[in-house]
Amino acid sequence: MDSAKLATQLIVEGYTVIPDAVQGEELEKMSDAFERRAAELKKRWMGWDEIACVPELMAYIGHPRVMAVIDAFYDHFGQTAAFACCSGIRDVYDPEKPPGDFDPTDLENGPIGWHDDVTGMKNPSPRFLQTTVTTLIYLDDTFVDNGAYCTSVGSHHLVCREKDGGPVLASRTKAIEHCELRPLPVKAGSVIAHRAHSWHGVVPPRQRRRVMLQCFAGREVYDIQNGHTQVSDEVVKLVPEPQRKYLCWYSK
Repeated sequence: MDSAKLATQLIVEGYTVIPDAVQGEELEKMSDAFERRAAELKKRWMGWDEIACVPELMAYIGHPRVMAVIDAFYDHFGQTAAFACCSGIRDVYDPEKPPGDFDPTDLENGPIGWHDDVTGMKNPSPRFLQTTVTTLIYLDDTFVDNGAYCTSVGSHHLVCREKDGGPVLASRTKAIEHCELRPLPVKAGSVIAHRAHSWHGVVPPRQRRRVMLQCFAGREVYDIQNGHTQVSDEVVKLVPEPQRKYLCWYSK
């Protein structure tokens, strides 16, 4: 894996794919832990507080194969990577609500759900978001016509200026009609990383599609933005010691 090359793609195009970030027994343990916890809670969309007690999932926080790319990304900006948040793990597939017909060649008009994650943030800070990165690890294979993440290549560049202290987001027209739309099918254990303001969506899944999210920020701008995941002392113990260096805020 060429970490520098993947980090450069993340800088320029707003996304990259880290293949086989988690493999073999480690991937099996994460998959089994998901199913076990989902059965306990009787749900397949679980937030941080519901999975923070699961050792196999916490072992993924700051995973070295992921951080090799993330660290290279932050090095470019003269910053140090810090774990900012984890919204949990989920399987959006509902066998009782199968998706309708879908044309994988028409990403612009299909039911992809194109969006910029920053739209849902409260008081987003442009300085903080400039180097924010979200990662998604896939516990299942995805395909161009079945569950693939889709990206609007380079759309993160379209945030144009600050207005009243916040960013002015790109319009859907600019992000979807004027950028290349690219599906990113991956093998289980692979990670997709994308930058803040990178427009993206998902091809409707026709089978289980389990994904765990983990976001990073520059340690130097970490305190500018509120709403980071609170990591308790008990949870810290579940994160492998070499990976704890990315945790810069603990709840007491």
